[in-house]
Amino acid sequence: MMTILFPQLLAVEPPTLTPFYNSIKWTLIIEILIVVLVGAFGISLHWILTSRKKKLRALRKDLESYLAKMVEQEERFDSVNFPRKFLKVSLLVPVIVEMDAKQESSSWKTLRNSIEEKYLLSKARKLAYSRRWTRQLIAVRCFALSPRIDDEKYLLHLLNNKVPIIKYVAAHATATLGTSSSIDAILTVMNEATRYLRHPFHDALVKGGEKVFHYLEQRLEKETNSYTRVSCIEVLASNMNDHIASLIEKDLTCSHKNLRIAAIRALGHYKGAHTTRLLLPLLNDSEWEIRALAARSLGYLDIKKALKQISELLKDNVWWVRMNAAMALKKMGSEGEAILNSQNPKVDRYAYEIAQYALALQEG
Repeated sequence: MMTILFPQLLAVEPPTLTPFYNSIKWTLIIEILIVVLVGAFGISLHWILTSRKKKLRALRKDLESYLAKMVEQEERFDSVNFPRKFLKVSLLVPVIVEMDAKQESSSWKTLRNSIEEKYLLSKARKLAYSRRWTRQLIAVRCFALSPRIDDEKYLLHLLNNKVPIIKYVAAHATATLGTSSSIDAILTVMNEATRYLRHPFHDALVKGGEKVFHYLEQRLEKETNSYTRVSCIEVLASNMNDHIASLIEKDLTCSHKNLRIAAIRALGHYKGAHTTRLLLPLLNDSEWEIRALAARSLGYLDIKKALKQISELLKDNVWWVRMNAAMALKKMGSEGEAILNSQNPKVDRYAYEIAQYALALQEG
């Protein structure tokens, strides 16, 4: 009956899944091929990089041996007769740095200077203005070998580079020049940086030596810009004296919080004639950061006159102040530890807890 009523049903073939299975099969085949190709590419790339490293290591070793032989024979550098395979700035610079640690003879210094003057510096002066940062990095590494005042303009240009590693190397090289223009340039870049990004410029100026310290001390006498004063004080903190302490006295009570903090930290590195007088009043400051830092500095300097006032900060409303006060007391030896042990949980639970915490900490 159904056949008579719907004869078209006889012409309909049952659905087939063959195209669906074929699509899955080819998808799997393609995925497997991709995995195989990626794996083969990874293995090939690893082999290529490993081979390059081995060749570079061997080339550096050959160059070091060649230079050592030149030192023995007291030869000077000549780009015409020097092996072409060694005439690469990226190869010469790291080898020279390695040999500086091994060679101390005058013949090595003579050879080193001739390589710089006759080859490296001329290349570096061209690469300093390259558009490629990798070439600029090579240039600044050349200048950093033996910074010269004649190359100050190139170093100042690289100091303003956007690539951090180039700026940092340039800062260290520039600081060794010790000129007012070079120190001012580093201070400017340091002022623009924040938090931990300031450290490379700070370290560069500290390693610049007495010339840098003397100039910064003179500049601090007249400087009015708060940010520049912060940078100067942070560097001078590692070379404090009574004169610097007197210069930063006014900064302890200024309205610029970062400047106040820098001044307190600097005094915390120097147990001078006026340090106690300058830091003690700050234990009662309205700013909790100032109270905490003053307590830490007095504890670090082991100023026993501050024991009573620091002990009162164990009851401060701010946890960080209590913490710094407790650590300062612990730093001050048996007298400070006696104060920590005397805290009664029934009198002040918070003072007792922070005291016990400080006592339980191991000495770093």
